[in-house]
Amino acid sequence: MRVEMLNKRLETGRNMKMSEWNKVLNSCFIGMLIVILVAATTACSPQDEGSAGQNPGIVDPGDTGGEEEPTQDEGTIDLSTIESTEQLQNALDSLTPGSEVVIVSDGTPLNIETTLQLAVEGVTIKSADENPIVLEGSIDPATGLPSNDEVLVITGDNITLEGFNVSNGMKDLISYDSSLLDDPTKRLSGVTLRNMIVHDTEADDCIQLTQCDDCTVENVEVYNCGADGISFTGGLNPTINGALVGCDADNPREGCEFGSNSHEGFVLVKTTNGVITIKDVVINSSQGLGGGDIGGAGIQVRNNNGDVIINNVSITGNILNGSGSNQDGVIKRAAVEIDGQGTYDEILGYTAAGDPVVRQHNSVSISNVTIDGNVGHGLYLEKADGDSANITLDNVVITNNAETEFLDALRQERCTMSNSSGYANGAAPVALDVTAYCIDGGGNSFTATAP
Repeated sequence: MRVEMLNKRLETGRNMKMSEWNKVLNSCFIGMLIVILVAATTACSPQDEGSAGQNPGIVDPGDTGGEEEPTQDEGTIDLSTIESTEQLQNALDSLTPGSEVVIVSDGTPLNIETTLQLAVEGVTIKSADENPIVLEGSIDPATGLPSNDEVLVITGDNITLEGFNVSNGMKDLISYDSSLLDDPTKRLSGVTLRNMIVHDTEADDCIQLTQCDDCTVENVEVYNCGADGISFTGGLNPTINGALVGCDADNPREGCEFGSNSHEGFVLVKTTNGVITIKDVVINSSQGLGGGDIGGAGIQVRNNNGDVIINNVSITGNILNGSGSNQDGVIKRAAVEIDGQGTYDEILGYTAAGDPVVRQHNSVSISNVTIDGNVGHGLYLEKADGDSANITLDNVVITNNAETEFLDALRQERCTMSNSSGYANGAAPVALDVTAYCIDGGGNSFTATAP
């Protein structure tokens, strides 16, 4: 009897639960129908004027609604629609930091009446295709000289310029923010100039980057510069990766002279720190007119602290002149000059006690270099006095230059030369005695005249 009553109660409980679930399911079904009907009614009803086609978070460009107007499309700038420097300046100023813009050009030059300032950080500005972005500084009709000092001045960090052809300036064609000179703690950083032609400046450098850290010049051609071709001063880790300096024998140009305004080098790096990299560079058929007490070298690396890497360089057929004397009393300059190299202490971190963990940089590596047919010396490397850097010369070929000097004085115990060769072509040529300057690393062959 008790068992029958218990079973009856369990059956009643199950029936009650099933009934309650049926009620819940019915309520949910009715609710879903209501939601669907409301959504359909909203979609079919007329929309308020001015809201058609808008999605949440998308601002109608024609209706600012009191908010800030949208920035310029970062996609392209059509240079054919730009009628003045001011218009181009406004377009560049409106870019979003970190954005990329492609400038479409048919190769027609744009006359630059006033210097363009590039201040928006992190932007990449590049040409659309094989047609470069041609910017020419204005010429004063009364004097026939450029009316601007600079054509482009970079004031923002991490700016990349690619595919430009820049010409006609009184001073540096592509330059830095001059206010950096007033405050040595201010720096530029991360600037890259790539696939560019920079030429014809009246009285200063074609490219001058000062106090620019981790900055790179890559695949750039410079010629007819009033002073230095490519110049880095006072920065950290400068890099030149691919450059043609002077006249290309396969593409001759008028002039190819580098001016007399205290010219120091077709390529100049001075008072910088860190790792200095110069590779894949051709300096060809150029004449350095020289000036002051220094004159003009091919590559001059002077008064820097750190490592120097020069690799895959050809310096041929140049006139390395100087109206004054260089450090060893010889008027003619050398194709490559390294002088005053000191030690740079790179701080990698700190110990638990707060002491810095330092990696020292003080070396010069010159490899795969050809120096041929220049009016001037071959290599001028650190003089014997002072604490010279450790120097490695490998696969250096010095031939047919108009002066007798292959190498100037080095600290013999700090220099190693290997796999190198050459001959002189001066008034009284002599064969290079490698052991007088460096440790003979083997594979060297120097003669007084052509074999």
